[in-house]
Amino acid sequence: MSVTERPADKCNWEGRRHISLGPKFRIDANNPRMGNRGYTSFLIYGTTDNGDKHSQFLSEDGTFHILNDRSIEIVAGEKNDNEKGQDIKIITKTGELILQADENGMIRIKGPNICLEATEDIDIIAGRNLNLTSKGGQTLISGNDLNIEGSGGNLLEGMKLDMVNQVFAGSFVGADVLAGILGGATAFVINKAIDTFTGD
Repeated sequence: MSVTERPADKCNWEGRRHISLGPKFRIDANNPRMGNRGYTSFLIYGTTDNGDKHSQFLSEDGTFHILNDRSIEIVAGEKNDNEKGQDIKIITKTGELILQADENGMIRIKGPNICLEATEDIDIIAGRNLNLTSKGGQTLISGNDLNIEGSGGNLLEGMKLDMVNQVFAGSFVGADVLAGILGGATAFVINKAIDTFTGD
């Protein structure tokens, strides 16, 4: 939090309460110094021998902040009787819930079963690859309207929706000619279709 010092005669220091419990921990309430979200209602600050800092504070605009130089671990539910109960619950009443990993971090959601449920839309956007893998069972895609868009790949080739088949659609160049010229995955899919059609 950026802090801008105000002139001492313009600050109300009478309401401030400052408790210091040694050089590594302090509590500061009603600090009149201005931050980027207004005054600080209260602040709890601690540091380690290595200089790693932790702070949690409430700004006058109602925003609660938790800042920690190292990791944050939250563990709950060890003594809960219901094994399928909700040990940790995070709710946003009106706005977004953002999970963000900067740099090279990864966001992992891990459990025996995972359910993503939305009353409206679910959007999955990848800047590079999107991998869906079911190792021991089926991959089921269902819906009233299913659309596939792309220029290549064995799924599109098998359905004759890839760019090559669309370019030569309706021409004298048949599937057997394309298979002989292109080879690879395209040849495998086309030859398989030819064998199925001819019974070979």
